[in-house]
Amino acid sequence: MADLTNLTPLTHEDAIKALKSGERLVNNIQSSDILHYHYFQGKIYKSYSYVDPIGDGNVIEENELPQLYRFCEIWNNADEELKNIITQLLDSGNYPKSIKKFEYDGLKTLVIQMIYLNDKPFTKKLVEAILSEMEEPAQEADTSTENNENYLSISFKKDGKISATNYWECISSKNGILHLVHHLGTYSLLLPYGMDLDDGNAFKIYITRGTYQGKKDCFEIVFDNGTDNPLRLFLHHSQLTVVKPMEKGQKGQLYIYSAHSKLDMFYYSFKDVCYRETDTLPSTLNIQEKNKTTKPKTKSIPKGKQRPKSK
Repeated sequence: MADLTNLTPLTHEDAIKALKSGERLVNNIQSSDILHYHYFQGKIYKSYSYVDPIGDGNVIEENELPQLYRFCEIWNNADEELKNIITQLLDSGNYPKSIKKFEYDGLKTLVIQMIYLNDKPFTKKLVEAILSEMEEPAQEADTSTENNENYLSISFKKDGKISATNYWECISSKNGILHLVHHLGTYSLLLPYGMDLDDGNAFKIYITRGTYQGKKDCFEIVFDNGTDNPLRLFLHHSQLTVVKPMEKGQKGQLYIYSAHSKLDMFYYSFKDVCYRETDTLPSTLNIQEKNKTTKPKTKSIPKGKQRPKSK
C-alpha cells in the first residue's frame, strides 16, 4: 500500500508533467475518497487502487484533473543496487517502445513502483519480466492505427543503429515528414518518400536544440561543409525518437536512410556529430574552425544504386 502520510501538492502543469513521466499521483488523503492517477499510452487514468496495473481505470481528460499530490519520491528512495540494475537494463535499449511512452526517467520510476508492488526480492530476471510485461500492450499499439496513421515502431541493434522500423509505412513519411532517432550516441535520420539531400560533402554535423518560430523543443541539423550557407534542417520535437536524453557537447555519428533503400544501406554517414543547445534557432553558435583539407567522412550508396530524385 502506498504511503499517503507525506503529500506534496502539485500545480496543474506540474501534475501533468509528473504523470507523463511515469509517476502515480493521488487526489487527497481521505481514506474514503482516495483516487490514484497514472498515464499510459497517451491517456490519463484514475482508479481506486494503487495496485491497479497501468492502463486500468477510468480515462480522465487533462482539463478535468483535480488538485493532485505526489506522495513519495519513488526513484530517489530506491535501493542503489536496484537502481543500478534498472539503469543498466534501460541503457541496453531493449525496450524502445515502453521508453517512448514514458520517457527514460519516467520509466525508471514506473519500474520501481511495479517492483515494490510485486513484494518479492528483486533480481535482474524480475526486472526483465516486468519490462517485458510493459512491452506487450505497447507492441499491440504499434500495429493499430489512429486517424489512418500507423504508430511509429523502432527497434535497435546493440550499437544504437536501427534494426527495424515501420517508418516508411506511416502516413507521416508519405506526407514528407522526416524523423530523427537517437540511441547510444547514434543518430539515424529517416528521409520520407520524395525527399533527397544534396550535401554529402559536409565534414561535421551540428544538432542543436532550441525554440524555432515560437515553438519550443525544436531541433536544427547543420551540415557544416565549410561554406557560409550550410544545409540546415529544422524538426519539431514530435519528429524525434530519443531513447536516452542527449547531453550538451555529446559526440556521436549520424546515419541517413532514404525511402529508396530503407535500412538495407545508408544514404550518407557522418562520423563527427556534436549535440548542443541554444535559446533560439537558427543557431548563432560559432562553428569551429575547419580544416579545409579534411576529407568528408561520408559514404554514398554503392554503384548500381541510384538515389531517389526529389519530386
